[in-house]
Formats: sequence, C-alpha cells, structure tokens
Amino acid sequence: MGTKRRSLCLVGFFLCCFGIILFSAWQTHAQTCTPLGSNGAAWPRNSTVYIDLGNLNPEQQRQVRAAIQSWNQSNQTNGSYVNFSFDPPLTPTSFRLAFQIGQTQADPQTGQIPPAQIDRTGGVDGQGNLNHATITFNTSVLAPDPNGNAVQALDETISNDAFTKAALHEMGQAWASARGKVLVIRRVARAQQADKFLAPLS
Repeated sequence: MGTKRRSLCLVGFFLCCFGIILFSAWQTHAQTCTPLGSNGAAWPRNSTVYIDLGNLNPEQQRQVRAAIQSWNQSNQTNGSYVNFSFDPPLTPTSFRLAFQIGQTQADPQTGQIPPAQIDRTGGVDGQGNLNHATITFNTSVLAPDPNGNAVQALDETISNDAFTKAALHEMGQAWASARGKVLVIRRVARAQQADKFLAPLS
C-alpha cells in the first residue's frame, strides 16, 4: 500500500512539474511564432494523425520522431488521446501532419521570420476540427548564439535536439478537445534553451 501511494505521489509530482514548465513556456514564447490558418483549430479527440516527414534529412527526421514520440506519450494522459502514426494514411481524408524544410512567413506584428511555423490553412472543417496541417522548418533563419554571434537557428549538424524542440513547440500549437472543443496540449522542452530558435534575428 505504501509503495502504491509513493508511486501516485511521484506521478502527481511529475505531472505538476510538467504543467509548470508548459505554462511558463507558453507565456514566454506564445507570441514569438505566428501559426498560419485558423487559430484554435484542433485535432479531434481520439483521432489518429498520419505523419509525413517530407524532405527532411535522416538526422532531422530522427529529431522530429523524438518529438512525436514524446507527444504520443503525453497524449495518453492529457485527455486528448491523439495518436501520431507513421503508417500510410488509411483514406484520402485521414488526418495528416506534414513536415518540410522551406520558407516561413514573417510575423505581421514584429516582422520577424520564425525558424519553424505550423500552417493550418485549408485544413479545418466546419466544426473547427483540424484535418491536416504542415509544419515548416526554415533553416535560413539566423539567431544569436550565447556569444551574440548570428548562427543558423535550426542546425542539426550542431544541435542534436534543435528540431525536436521546434517540433514539440509547433505541434503544441494544435489543440485537442476535452469537451469537443478545446484542451490545450502545448509543450515546449527546456524553455530556456528554446530561446535560440524562438528568437530569430530580424
């Protein structure tokens, strides 16, 4: 009985820590990237979303897969029960999330071009459910390193988790539904480290 109680306490502690990190990261960074398309559109609860890794190279794919695995683990306990799958889509209308290297659009308020961006354009149905989206990584965006030098914000040859952090953040822009509408499932790993890719140079 004591062991079970200790296990429950540990689970509660880790969930509490996760919530604090999630909330502080969201407050710090929510305005630094500009999602495209309908804001608030969500993957339906209990849905399976099929992943397309597009033109990512093997190391970029590895890092994105790590983010997807992390979301799949979290989604079993956060009430969304959304599952991201690497299997081929079952039908042309299956839920889909694509990743690609390409150009991202500037934030209209700051003029900054983000190194990563989710685009929901054309992917939202009449009920506000997200049916498909694309996350784009812009490897030409520069950001300051710890010494203040302008370096590539997303560079898998230097960082073994830059694409993981970016994917975690952009996937967190999608919302799952607790009542059929909104349950935030945002997650950013190590918010302090994420400053590098979330604060591009103008």
